[in-house]
Amino acid sequence: MKEFVRKYWLAILFLTITLALQFLAPNSDLGSSFSRAPDGYGAWYADLHKHNIPVRRWQRPLKDLKGTGQTLVIVSTKLPFSFSSELQDWVKAGNTLLLLQSQGSATQAEFSSRVEQVLVETSRRHKSDQDWSEERLSDCLKKSELPACMGNLVLGSKTLLADKYGDIVWEYPYKQGRVIEATTAFLGSNAYQDIPGNYAFLRKIASPTGQTVLFDEYLHGYIDEEIAKQENRYGSWWNYFLTTPPFVALVQGVVILLVLIWGENRRFGSVQTLPIDKQENSEAYIQALAGVLQKARSSEFVLEVLGRAELIHIQQALGLGNTPVERQLLLSTWSDLTQQPASVLSAVIDPPERKQRITQPELSNWLKSVETVRRYLPTL
Repeated sequence: MKEFVRKYWLAILFLTITLALQFLAPNSDLGSSFSRAPDGYGAWYADLHKHNIPVRRWQRPLKDLKGTGQTLVIVSTKLPFSFSSELQDWVKAGNTLLLLQSQGSATQAEFSSRVEQVLVETSRRHKSDQDWSEERLSDCLKKSELPACMGNLVLGSKTLLADKYGDIVWEYPYKQGRVIEATTAFLGSNAYQDIPGNYAFLRKIASPTGQTVLFDEYLHGYIDEEIAKQENRYGSWWNYFLTTPPFVALVQGVVILLVLIWGENRRFGSVQTLPIDKQENSEAYIQALAGVLQKARSSEFVLEVLGRAELIHIQQALGLGNTPVERQLLLSTWSDLTQQPASVLSAVIDPPERKQRITQPELSNWLKSVETVRRYLPTL
């Protein structure tokens, strides 16, 4: 029971730390063109290159945006998105902001549906406000002059993708520029790279006349080296991990490892006993006997015992049984069956007689002769 309670509290601690890290994460790879995950945008970035559309990653603050005729893609999972004054000025100058984020109201629409060859996986829809009447204009004129009202009012939005439940993607003019919004942040994510309709639709609205497409990577923590030095972001490895997404994964990995070690109350895995070598008794006896005979220098005894055993083995292989036979019969049978000279066999069955102890080289030569004979013997 105590073991169950301990694991229960360990699980609660692990979930608490994981959720806390998600909220403390400085940035997210969700929607980044550097990410190869299903929710990343690396595949659409590559698709734009493939279709010869100018595209690059923007890794500086939005206030540094310059020029006209460009489209900035911002994939934001944080609501609401901060539409800063610098970004507004850049759009007004004649640029396009493509803002992909989850917004709108939940409807009766199916979560996954095809709309004009585009796969849409959200039930959220946007209701366009088409009421740009004289009454609304007059309300503005009571507070400001006509030029100011005309500059502030959006004089009508345009639906780019919709179904009967409402708008999915829409745009509206903003002075010389335009803003495009959607109800989902993942309309062009890597998960849809096998659905050509999604990328074709996004190419059409992001760069209808070949505009340069910029992916905001500063939002996801990928910062230009010069800017990072100015902001003193990466003064050390520790600062780098604290301000980039890998920090969360690193801490979670360490926490999981510590929890597992603590839960098992040991370093890595369960205790494993060392295997015990098993040895056959007959093999141990032979090795022990060989050691005794070697120390006693009883090579002639070894030759005599092995010679008798080898002779019986040869007779059996030649089909002559276990009873000793005449030497000439044995040699002739050997020559007939193996087509080898009798001298090969005689080197084994007729070892040189010695009145004194045979030497180690002589014993080794006899054993080599035995090996040669066995190579030509018929298989039993």
